[in-house]
Amino acid sequence: MKRHILILLTQIVLLTFNKILCQTGIQKTPLLDSAYVSSKVSYFTINHGKILGTGKPVITKLFKESQFVILGELHNSKQTSYLVNSLVPIMAENQFSTSAFEVGPNTAEILKRLSSPWSETVEHLKKFNSKYYHPRIQREVIPFFGGVEDAEFLRTMAKYKMHFWGLDQEYYYSIFYFTDEIERLLISDNLNSDKIRELKVHLDQLVEKWMLARPTLKKEGKADAIFESISEDPAFIEYCKAVEKTQNNQAITILNDLKVSWNIYCNWRKGSHQDRISYMRNNFLKKYKEADSPKVFVKVGQMHASQIISNAAYDLGHLLENMAVKNGSVCTNINSAVRYHNYSGEMQDNMKSESIKIKREKVFLQFGKKSEWTLIDLKSIRNDLLENLIYLPQNGDFHRIRELIEGYDFQLILPLDDGVTPNLIVPDQGEKK
Repeated sequence: MKRHILILLTQIVLLTFNKILCQTGIQKTPLLDSAYVSSKVSYFTINHGKILGTGKPVITKLFKESQFVILGELHNSKQTSYLVNSLVPIMAENQFSTSAFEVGPNTAEILKRLSSPWSETVEHLKKFNSKYYHPRIQREVIPFFGGVEDAEFLRTMAKYKMHFWGLDQEYYYSIFYFTDEIERLLISDNLNSDKIRELKVHLDQLVEKWMLARPTLKKEGKADAIFESISEDPAFIEYCKAVEKTQNNQAITILNDLKVSWNIYCNWRKGSHQDRISYMRNNFLKKYKEADSPKVFVKVGQMHASQIISNAAYDLGHLLENMAVKNGSVCTNINSAVRYHNYSGEMQDNMKSESIKIKREKVFLQFGKKSEWTLIDLKSIRNDLLENLIYLPQNGDFHRIRELIEGYDFQLILPLDDGVTPNLIVPDQGEKK
């Protein structure tokens, strides 16, 4: 009798356990592993600016169906710039009239001028970068436009008559060229004066002094305080007053935007990252409204492209996804990764990386190839997950994998990558800008 009761209890326990497993989907549902992910992968190559391979129809389809495409890039990546260059004709075929970048609005206007005529874009940017590069500071002049490959995709965009938007704060280094830009604007308006020119000389000297001191201050944790020091210096205050008296709106806008940008830099340790993201979101909304709701390609860093909360902020990817839902259209969010690279001077395979973040991405990263682009359809995986057709690993990898699946529609893995080719002539060490 006792034996029968024990067997009955065991059967009840097993039935209950099986029911729980069925409810969670784990018993009958396959694990998200390499065998499953392989069914979501396509590949392509780029040959003379043209995309070839099984990934091409996927790319063509996503641009055809989307109002917004946001690429979360690896900054200063040669392969990324090759890709963007090859995407421009596909964008044009699908009425994408605008590209938005992770630069300031006023810097975008300079990029627009430097890319006219389009055929001289590479040379114009080379001259600009060479003029403002400071050998003792050694910072790129315009973020993410310091390479030959960057200038080449900008040239192609200009050839196809695309509009450029700048969404971000103005780069801290930009003051070096903005005082010249303000002078150019005032001269064209017949408003420049010997007084403003004299004040500009003093301001340029002040900025150079603080920028040269920045590396030392950085070691002391005071690097970003230089912007407060510049803003409070009589040379800057007097210069601003003189420019404001001219009533040149473009020049005044540059100064006001610089002040906003510097304030973000000064307070980034105090939570100003969210202020920066709101600044980017608001700039997009303003430009979008002025342009009468265009189709837009957005090229920004990875963390800005996620459609879920990222780095404690609802970033551009989240904004565009919500706008698309309201518009009854589609936003496609793309994340970038690299398996093979030469960033350190010799080829590395990130599958051997000790980075815990990269280790948790290996279920996707393993499909990276040296000579082909890899495209993984995360949106399809997300739909399978919602329908309980797969389940995720139950260890710590769960969180990063789910973050990628929910945050992006596609995972892009670059082929063997390197940094961009510097598009400038570096002056002698003794020279100033």
